[in-house]
Amino acid sequence: ALGTLITFNDVSPRLGATYKLDQKGKTVLKGSYGRYYGRLPVSLFSNLAPGNTTSSTYRYTAATGKYDVLQSTTDPKINLGIDPSLANQSTDQVYAGVEREIVADFGVNASFVYKKDHNVIRGVDPRSTYVPRTVVDPFNGQSLTVYNRATSAALVLQQVANRDDFNQDYKSFILQAYKRFSRRWQLQSSYQWQRAQGLSGGGTTIGSQAGVGTFGSDPNQLINAYGRYTTDSTHAIKTSATVALPYDIQIGVRESFETGRPYGRLINVTGNAQGSVTVLAEPRGAYEMPTTNDLQMRIDKDFRFGGNRRLRLSLDLYNIFNVDTPVNIQNNSSQTAIPFGTTISIFQPRRALIGFRVEF
Repeated sequence: ALGTLITFNDVSPRLGATYKLDQKGKTVLKGSYGRYYGRLPVSLFSNLAPGNTTSSTYRYTAATGKYDVLQSTTDPKINLGIDPSLANQSTDQVYAGVEREIVADFGVNASFVYKKDHNVIRGVDPRSTYVPRTVVDPFNGQSLTVYNRATSAALVLQQVANRDDFNQDYKSFILQAYKRFSRRWQLQSSYQWQRAQGLSGGGTTIGSQAGVGTFGSDPNQLINAYGRYTTDSTHAIKTSATVALPYDIQIGVRESFETGRPYGRLINVTGNAQGSVTVLAEPRGAYEMPTTNDLQMRIDKDFRFGGNRRLRLSLDLYNIFNVDTPVNIQNNSSQTAIPFGTTISIFQPRRALIGFRVEF
């Protein structure tokens, strides 16, 4: 039964410590370690439900004018599976930081975070054999090694398993300065350097990187697949401030600056027994999106009517600089209708939102 594959007996330790470096406690050293386990999505198991139907994919033959060349057959009992020894994916996280109060209500801190994934849940195909073949990348004329399935489509098994060869980690260094709300104003500002690396696909948008599933069961998916994640902005500066002015007027400002996120170049490769495959001809990080710079502001004023009654009018301004930075770019150089590097979507334009709230 599938239920025997899932257990909830993993040990998830946590350990943290704080140490005062001076008697007044104005300088504090902090550190922690924790192990965190990921969830097992229901979709991993629902694909094997008895109600799922068998489907086949055929390739078109010009000589016969028919789709009569079997490419693959998907049967939940044949082509999909779960490793009986599947273990929960886990992440080890280490944190170290130092915090210093400079003056009353104002302090700075520096911290470092490191995360490492274990028992990464992705796909394998233990029944198929893939042989390398060399193709020419039409974009630059260079040779690229891809993999052709040499065994029958009926033998394909996309099995969910733990991939020990998937190296995924995250490192981040953060500097922060903050002023608590006093004397009618507050401020928070930070600089972050990060590096998030692992094996993933060629998507350019956030959320498109491969998650728990069968990614990796076809070795073509792993070509140039190790690199920076699509969420990896090397440098980020963020600042927010709030000022309370006379006459119940408040002004809030938020500025966010991030360097470009990475993407790789894709090509479509035909002539494989398993059909056309899309592979990364160049790894993520070979190209970067432009930097983003988003300035937002809110202005609001309260009108009091006695007791607890008041009316608050507000004006929110987004993307004040009206930047048109690309956030999605065509990264498949085989798609001639939309040339490689073409902007698909841009940062949302300058916007204003007027609101009101009644309290009583």
